[in-house]
Amino acid sequence: MKQGNKGILIGASILFLAVIFVLQRVIFFVNDDWWYMTNLVTEKPLAGLRDIWESQYWHYFNWGGRSVNHAVLQLVLMCGELVADIFNTILCGVIAYIICKLADAKEKAFVLLAGVFLIALNPSFYNNMFWQSGAVNYLYATCWIFCFAFLYLNALNGKMISNRSGIVIWMPILGLMTGWSCENMGPASFLFATCITVYLWKWEKKKPTVWMVEGILASLAGCLFMILAPGNYVRSDLIEQTSLVQMISIRVSSMLVATCDFLLPVFVLAIGLTLVYLFAYQKKLTRTQIAFLAYGIVAHGGMALSPTYPSRAVFGVLAIFTVYMISLLAAMAQEQKARKVITAFGSILYLVAVCQMIALIIIPPFTR
Repeated sequence: MKQGNKGILIGASILFLAVIFVLQRVIFFVNDDWWYMTNLVTEKPLAGLRDIWESQYWHYFNWGGRSVNHAVLQLVLMCGELVADIFNTILCGVIAYIICKLADAKEKAFVLLAGVFLIALNPSFYNNMFWQSGAVNYLYATCWIFCFAFLYLNALNGKMISNRSGIVIWMPILGLMTGWSCENMGPASFLFATCITVYLWKWEKKKPTVWMVEGILASLAGCLFMILAPGNYVRSDLIEQTSLVQMISIRVSSMLVATCDFLLPVFVLAIGLTLVYLFAYQKKLTRTQIAFLAYGIVAHGGMALSPTYPSRAVFGVLAIFTVYMISLLAAMAQEQKARKVITAFGSILYLVAVCQMIALIIIPPFTR
């Protein structure tokens, strides 16, 4: 990269993170944040880890199964707004970096582009990256989910990690956290790991390592803990019951809205890039690209089992397709003409993302 271009990239990256941080500072704790800042049993402000444990025990049996996410949320809320804003900003950069590691995009410009995608193509970036409860449930959770996926992707690409590395000790924790995260991303990640392991075992005759089996079993356990939480059923009883036909209609409608509205720009861009990649550049999809394409489709389709599919819940699907698209762009960027087009396109999206955030800085959505 030329020195001048490197300076522009550094400046653009600093500006992007600065705008993110300013918006984080503008957005106060609101709505569910105030509830989770208290011990859910005593309704007193959180004072320590014991309060979080007591809160999540009650939460699991009375409200919902995302125990890992909400325990992390309460821990961050207890640290205060400034610490939360710093964490959120750092993790915006971390998730972009992880996406590029997954996509095997080595140029630093793609880290910025990945971050831009997560804002410009995100129909609800305020709710899943800046509102604290949403940020932990989606932004934070996707970071550890992608760390889990990265290990299996490395195995798929021949970069097997030895059991002697100590991974057998912490993999069960990471797997459990992955499964016990979000209703679509947990099960989709379990299937992602399982399919890669089975493929390597059956088609490449590579015996699964201990950590691969541990990760699959732990993520499955996490999924079951989340989905079968008694609190899910307690909360559903508070919702007006509908007939089977009405329930199916609502879920079909939610999927259509998510597909044809919330995620439409993402799907259109992904399809367009795929066609250019396959036919204009005469390239074949790699294992990574195929794996993440399937991963994204499963994560999106899994929301058909959820009673609702709010716009904020598309974050995980968007992140997966961002890996896929960054991988395509990184491969095409090897040709000089393509680099110019990608730079121009990325610059436009960069301006869109920055303007979107500045608009919320000027008029914060406190009441959303």
